[in-house]
Amino acid sequence: MTTHGATVARGAAHDVQVTDRRIVATIVDLILLIIVSSIVAAILGGSGQDGITGFTMLVLAFLYYAVFQGRSGQTLGKKLLGIRVIREGTGDVPGVGRGFIRTLLGLVDGQFVFLVGLISIWVSQKNQRIGDMPAHTLVVRNQLRRSGDETAPLSGYGELASVRGIPLVPLFRAGALLPSCEGC
Repeated sequence: MTTHGATVARGAAHDVQVTDRRIVATIVDLILLIIVSSIVAAILGGSGQDGITGFTMLVLAFLYYAVFQGRSGQTLGKKLLGIRVIREGTGDVPGVGRGFIRTLLGLVDGQFVFLVGLISIWVSQKNQRIGDMPAHTLVVRNQLRRSGDETAPLSGYGELASVRGIPLVPLFRAGALLPSCEGC
């Protein structure tokens, strides 16, 4: 174990120093969920404040986090920011069961404007929030492999470094929120 990474069973070191990316990914996901919730509320004819519409939106948000993080290790926000959730012991995608555990305990992490989760990340050795601990998951920088090279160093910005030739990464770098990336 180093201060910049965690080692999983297969011996690969993973960069868990991604707190800034986790924060921005959460904001991206919340914006997406607000948009989807507004659409659902309009379709159901409610404002989101009534019981049925509010419950529907809560279920959709829960499923979004649990299923996407469980099946692929990434929500849209995590994908855009080049991070993913992995199983602590193997480095594999966590699975939907662990995704549900993370999401359910995300309710605890989200208390006081996510302050509980941030404090947990800051004090844990592997930068885990409360939801990561019982799910045995880590949030790590993506490690993209070049074809045929299983040990290649990776860019860490995910598959979406640009859209139609418009670079996304410099938008984040310009604000000095994210570190620069050699070879991006």
